[in-house]
Amino acid sequence: HWRPRWNPEGCAALFLKETLRALDQDLQTRHKSRVVMRRAEGDAPAEVFGGHEDFGDVQMRAHAARLAQSLAVVCCEANCDVVHYCREYHPDDWRRDELVEMELRENFGIRAVAHAGHLLYEPQGMVDNGRPAHVFTLTPYYDRAQKLPPPPRPRPAPAPGSLWPPVEWPASLTVDSGLGLAMDGLQPGRETCRRCKEARVDLCRRHWALPILGEWDCSEKGGLHLAS
Repeated sequence: HWRPRWNPEGCAALFLKETLRALDQDLQTRHKSRVVMRRAEGDAPAEVFGGHEDFGDVQMRAHAARLAQSLAVVCCEANCDVVHYCREYHPDDWRRDELVEMELRENFGIRAVAHAGHLLYEPQGMVDNGRPAHVFTLTPYYDRAQKLPPPPRPRPAPAPGSLWPPVEWPASLTVDSGLGLAMDGLQPGRETCRRCKEARVDLCRRHWALPILGEWDCSEKGGLHLAS
């Protein structure tokens, strides 16, 4: 996630970590494959978020170049020449993705293919009074979505054994370390601290998460069950 001020925290970070963990387990079980997790070198600087527009664009271009470089390294290690990614919907994300695609294509000869992201209805296909219904303007987007037919069902997962793993796996971070998520750095509540008497502060940071993990199924199977 490239906006450090808006990195996933709390339940969002927990959900992201558990979905990555479930995806990795599914890939290993079905395809003898795995998830490779990397972080691009360097974070997007604070200047991207304000100040002179031209200066911000220069900084964003530099960050996109670092992202493309990191992706190109993984592609080289895995012997692939296409990057598939899911769209995000903030205007800054659109600009970043355009720049990363250009960097991959022009500097590394790697093609990038965008796919629908986490929304049931893509804003590109929704029009409000002749203009696209912006996802961050909730009421027009929601009203337009209410008039559309149900979203299409997800495509079936690839058949077991249909994905060929690389000869040698690229190095990878783990779900629990190195991803820069805020989940492990959350401060426990005061009552929890007193109950733990500060002796087991690392454990009490996770107390709030245990009931959630007991109720949520963060796997693809769980998501399909909810969608049905």
